Amino acid sequence: GMPTHYLPTEGVCVVLTQALMSSLQPAITVRLEIVLASIERLIANLFPTVSGPCDSKDYSSGLDHTKSGELAIFLYDNVYDGVNLTELAFDRLPELLKKVEERISTCDCPDDCGCVRCIADPMRETQSSKVDAMQVLQALSAIFENENPVTTDFSAEDRFAVQPDKIECPKCQTMVNVNTKFCSECGHSIKDPVHANA
Repeated sequence: GMPTHYLPTEGVCVVLTQALMSSLQPAITVRLEIVLASIERLIANLFPTVSGPCDSKDYSSGLDHTKSGELAIFLYDNVYDGVNLTELAFDRLPELLKKVEERISTCDCPDDCGCVRCIADPMRETQSSKVDAMQVLQALSAIFENENPVTTDFSAEDRFAVQPDKIECPKCQTMVNVNTKFCSECGHSIKDPVHANA
């Protein structure tokens, strides 16, 4: 169950196959989406540690399901036509995953649900788990070390197959349209849909 990571002209996307998702979920106590959202947020926050200094407004990230139901972490340039930041991310994904592991394992907060420095997201009410996040990260790292994940470089027409069109309400976790201002289910304000730098 290898993840596929996609390299469009201005983004990189790590897609977890259905097989990988179904092998990871029974091994962890928290929903896989919650754990991956914690990892996605740290990938975005720690990206400058592998890319070199860059403006946090130059890139963004998100977590979504592909049209075929697989979970995908997106990291993409915010600059028109891109500034090759995500190409750097593509080449350094294993290094970036190690930085995320390091941040979680060295954080001295006492609780498994973490703090905002590691996995806790102030925009999300559902708590994540440091133990689960480390398990998922180790599984992803092992794939990059031991196998060659399938890589797809795709054209603009194909790009819509994996681009996020829905995001999760931080309060009730209902999936809502990416451009919406308020959750249709609970009315909560969807402030920053990608909250990469929260």
